[in-house]
Amino acid sequence: MTGLESRLQYIDKLTIGDHSYLRDEDICCYLGDYYPDKNYSRTTYNQTLHNFKKFESRKGLADYKYKIQAITTLTEVVRNKIVPNFRPGLVTLVPTPSSKCKADPEYDDRLMKILASGLSGGEINLKEILYIDQNMKTSHLAKNGERMKPTEIQECLRINENECQDVRDYIVIFDDILTTGAHFKACQATLQQRFPGKQIIGLFLGRTNRNFIIGDAIRNMFG
Repeated sequence: MTGLESRLQYIDKLTIGDHSYLRDEDICCYLGDYYPDKNYSRTTYNQTLHNFKKFESRKGLADYKYKIQAITTLTEVVRNKIVPNFRPGLVTLVPTPSSKCKADPEYDDRLMKILASGLSGGEINLKEILYIDQNMKTSHLAKNGERMKPTEIQECLRINENECQDVRDYIVIFDDILTTGAHFKACQATLQQRFPGKQIIGLFLGRTNRNFIIGDAIRNMFG
């Protein structure tokens, strides 16, 4: 099982409760489920997303090649699964900033890499409008209760005014994994302040699916 859906899936009434900061009025879509700590044992797409998140400090080591492979794979996902879903001329796509500043050795521009290549030659407007001026906690390493809240993330976000020309009617915030929705809500609020009246939605390569934890617990209990 690949784990990659044939078309975009939407967060609905059945799944919104898995992402605590999302509200009913939020429009968010994704391409597959992400199972943390399960690596390839769930799906090949899960392994790709896991490798995509490898730290930049792994560069030069044997396992970094898997991140490069993931970037290549996800570039094709952007080109073949995402681009066809948007009408030409209506969308500005904004990547969620890395949790590290550009001067930090762990700064990771993986989202821009797959978007710049995957959208090349198309009519979707790519703008790196958001950036941070101080390092943030790395979300997928944070323990329960230690994740940053949307308001805390928003305090770190800044607008690059040089990227604010020709922003289209629909702004799509792009990120790799939707977990609590904290980063999406922070980016959404920041962009709403700068671009009032624009429709802002979220687009994710995957959403964290924690239902397997319940299933695994039951299996462990009853064998």
